[in-house]
Amino acid sequence: KERIEQLESENDRLDSLLNLYKAAVYLEKGQYVQSADIARGLEAADYNGDDRTLYDEVYGNAMDKAADSIYTIGLNLYNQQEYQGAIDNMAKVEQYNPDFVELGRCYYIMGRSYFELGNAEKAIELYEHIQRDIPSFTNTTGLLYYTGKAYQKLGDFEKARELYNLLITNYPDSSLVGNARDRLREME
Repeated sequence: KERIEQLESENDRLDSLLNLYKAAVYLEKGQYVQSADIARGLEAADYNGDDRTLYDEVYGNAMDKAADSIYTIGLNLYNQQEYQGAIDNMAKVEQYNPDFVELGRCYYIMGRSYFELGNAEKAIELYEHIQRDIPSFTNTTGLLYYTGKAYQKLGDFEKARELYNLLITNYPDSSLVGNARDRLREME
């Protein structure tokens, strides 16, 4: 029985190494999502020495590159007006890299996509998440304008006016000021 346990333990160790090397190969081939998916199933404590160095390198690089790859796909789908595909991809980015530099933009694109698909409530939820939880997001004028549009679509004209006026007052040089004025005239 002791010998069986020893062999099973050795088999687990070899499986763990095999998976690490698979993740490394996928990473090297540019198949970042596949590499990251394998890497997410690995345990850092299973590796020592050079294998631990390889684990750290593969895990970090695979997650970063997978997030970037999925973000790029989502952005391309959004630009092609494939809104559901954009949402599906942007929603995965944070799973691979919660510190992704464009995370705020992921949520912004998802909000814009939900709006285009007719779900203004979800768009507002995502815009408010950005305002509340992602202070690094800098497109304040876009947030104000598109949140206003979503409230306008829902018939909350008071909130929409408030956001449009905030945009006009605080960011008079924004390219969205003219659009905000147009939306205000629509509600007169």
